[in-house]
Parts: sequence; structure tokens; C-alpha cells
Amino acid sequence: MRATVQMVLMSLAGFALAYTALWYVGLFSGLGSHGTIAAILGVLLTTVVGTLLMALLFHSSRTHHDQHVHQSSKRGSRSPDF
Repeated sequence: MRATVQMVLMSLAGFALAYTALWYVGLFSGLGSHGTIAAILGVLLTTVVGTLLMALLFHSSRTHHDQHVHQSSKRGSRSPDF
């Protein structure tokens, strides 16, 4: 859980750094307030989704869930219907 929190904080820091650099260059000057807010939310939500997917990947790797599924599919057993 601690690694997940660190990844989220690092992603937010990267987002803040990227937004500051783009604002300094003047990329948001022609957008207006609604366009700027939409761009910020789009980048923020994309960063959050990517971070959560990577956290799920690390969790799956750590708990060996993928190995169990792979081994059961090699043996030819079928998964139960849900």
C-alpha cells in the first residue's frame, strides 16, 4: 500500500511540474478558463487511471494471481462460469 501511495504522490508531482512548465511556455494562453480546466482535468484523470492500472499490475504480480491462472489454463482445466 505504501508503494501505491508513493506512486500516486510522484504522479501528482509530475502533473504539477508538467502543468507549470506548460503554463510558463504559454500553452494555455489561448484557451480560456473552460479549456484550461478541461485540459487540467483530462491530464489529471489520465494520470490517475494510469497510476491505478500500474498499481493493479504490481499487486497482481506480487500476489502471483496471474501465475495461478496461467498454470490452470496450461493444465486444461476450465474456469468456473460466473
